[in-house]
Amino acid sequence: MTSERRREHQRISRLSGPALLYAGLQVVILTRLLGAPALRELLAAPPVEAIVVVCQFAGLAAVFFSTRLRDMGIRHPVSSGLLAVALLGAILAFVLFPDPAAANRTPLVAFLAGQLAIAAGGAVWTLSSWGRAKRRFEHLDVRG
Repeated sequence: MTSERRREHQRISRLSGPALLYAGLQVVILTRLLGAPALRELLAAPPVEAIVVVCQFAGLAAVFFSTRLRDMGIRHPVSSGLLAVALLGAILAFVLFPDPAAANRTPLVAFLAGQLAIAAGGAVWTLSSWGRAKRRFEHLDVRG
């Protein structure tokens, strides 16, 4: 493997690693919460399911683009913040809901809504920062 190809491989790993970790943590959270029949029933409604998926994807995009901003030399804390929130959320999903099947619907919905709101907020912040960075650097030829 040439050194140029190795550097590119390392760069891709550095950019995709946090996003993959975030996706895995979100799967852990949702899988745990779906053990509750009350939440499964709520998520069976197509609009609610779509909102959950869109917010989780927005969080994933925020982690990826925030990592790209840091790779460009722009300090941006969203990827670290969302990873910390997702890790805490995965832990709390087991601590707060030891038996999801017996959990009430309200705390489950509040917990999931909090996770999704943070992800959506991080996405808005990151994508607005990405747009500003793109405008700032668009005059540069960044094709390596």
